[in-house]
Amino acid sequence: MPAAPVATAPLLREFLESDEHTSDGVLDVLVQQEALPVIRAIVGSRFDREEHDAEDICNDVVLQITRRLRAARHAREQEPIASFRAYVATAAYRACDAVLRDKYPERHRLYNRVRYTLSHHRAFFLDGASCGLAGREGRNAGTVPPAPGGLRDEDVRGERLVMTLTKLFAAAGGPLDVDAVIRVLAPAVEPEKLR
Repeated sequence: MPAAPVATAPLLREFLESDEHTSDGVLDVLVQQEALPVIRAIVGSRFDREEHDAEDICNDVVLQITRRLRAARHAREQEPIASFRAYVATAAYRACDAVLRDKYPERHRLYNRVRYTLSHHRAFFLDGASCGLAGREGRNAGTVPPAPGGLRDEDVRGERLVMTLTKLFAAAGGPLDVDAVIRVLAPAVEPEKLR
């Protein structure tokens, strides 16, 4: 049975159907009330404000979304985005990933390695951004433990990564956010940049 179509957000529909004079005002409200809270929450969860200019990333995502919406309106698309909030969240995550990939290439490789291990090793689960030891899905979130002392690059590769993750989740006492796991393990791959 096919999935039911997702209704377009009322403000998005209003933007697409309004006249030229009204559309800019509706777009501004759509961005301020619907998009920016989602973008800021995602960017804020991925970056420390002292380390990165989070506002620049937010502005880049807003610009991307604005361009996409204006192009859809110009092309008279009726349903350009099935779920506006999901589209905004995806754009924000991709912008964060691009910044991290450029600034911390080793950290990005670690992120990919950890996600692969979490999703392919039977000892773990990965559900969206939540991860932990298999069989502990749905439990209350754990407490992010401090980075283990003396963590080295070889501790976050292959079977040693499995052992390191197992110890980390046991110490946490419950599931963790993937980004929190990466923040704990990152000093092993780029110690001079990430301390």
